[in-house]
Amino acid sequence: FILMRICDLCTKKTKAARTKHEFRRIRMIRGVFVVVRRCRFFSSTHPPTPELKHCSEVTPLDHEVISKRQLDHKCEVLCVGRRCRHGFPQAFVWDLSKSEKCQSALFRLSCPLLVKAIDEFEAKGGIEETNALVSQDTHLLQHFHATNTTHSTIRNKIVPTSTIELWRSKTQPEIFEMILNSGLAGISRATNDTNTEVLRIDVKCLHAQVADLLCRGPGSNDIAQHVLNRLTEMGIAIDGNDICKQQCGGGGGGDGAAGGWNYRPAKNKQKLKQKRERRRIENTKEAKQNTQQVETQEQQQLDHQPPHGEQ
Repeated sequence: FILMRICDLCTKKTKAARTKHEFRRIRMIRGVFVVVRRCRFFSSTHPPTPELKHCSEVTPLDHEVISKRQLDHKCEVLCVGRRCRHGFPQAFVWDLSKSEKCQSALFRLSCPLLVKAIDEFEAKGGIEETNALVSQDTHLLQHFHATNTTHSTIRNKIVPTSTIELWRSKTQPEIFEMILNSGLAGISRATNDTNTEVLRIDVKCLHAQVADLLCRGPGSNDIAQHVLNRLTEMGIAIDGNDICKQQCGGGGGGDGAAGGWNYRPAKNKQKLKQKRERRRIENTKEAKQNTQQVETQEQQQLDHQPPHGEQ
C-alpha cells in the first residue's frame, strides 16, 4: 500500500474540511493494486491555488485523450477541468513550468464538440455579439474585469520562480511584464486619452472564455456561461452527445482509428502543418551543417597526411 502526502491546500484547512478533499481509490500500477490517498485537486510539483479548486488530477488516459485524440499534438497538462458525460476532459490547465517561452495562455478548451460549436458561433459573429453585450451589461463588464484580474493572479501563482526567470532572460522587459500581468488569453491594457491604463473591452476568444469557466467552476465566468447558453439554444449538448465520444474514445480520433465522428479545427491543422514544415527545414539545415563539418574534418586530415611514398 502506498500512502501519498495530501497537498498544501488541504493541510491549511481544518480536519473536517480536509475530508472533502481526500479520497481513496484502487489503482493498478505495474500489475499491483495499490491504494492511493491524495487530494483530488493536485498532485503536481507546484503549490496549488484555491482558484483552481474545481480542477482534478490529470491521469495517463487524460494525457492520451488530450494529446492524441482531441488536439493531435503533445500538451503539457497541469490539471483538467470539467469532464463531459462520457468522462473525458473538456478543458485543461497548461503546465507553464514546462514552457521555455513566455506565454499568457492558462486554460485550453479541448472538447471537440464544444470547439466545433464555438468555431461556428464565432464565424457567425459570436465575438462581436458578445463584445456588444459586455459593453452594455454592467454585471458582465464587472465579470470581464474580475476574470482578467484573476488570470493574472493565477499565472503569477502557478509559474515557478525558475521558469519566470527563464522567461525574463529570453524576453524584452516591457513585453515580459505585459504578458505576465495580462488577463485571459493575453488580454492587455491600453492607454486612454488621460494616459491611464485601462483594460480593453474585448472578449478576444470565446474558446478561452469557456475554458476558463470549465476550469474555475460554476459562477466564475458569466460571459462564458452566456456563450454556453447560446450554444444550448442552438441545440448543442454542451455536456456531450451520443456520437462525440467516438473521437475522444478512440473511434475517430487522431490516434489513427478509422471512421467515427471527428473534428479538427482548420486553423489548428494549418498551425501543425507550418510547425512540421519549420521542423523539416531546421532538420535539413542541421544535416547539411553536419555534412559540411564532416567533409571539412576529412579534408583537414588529408591535408596533414604526408605525400604518398614519403615518411
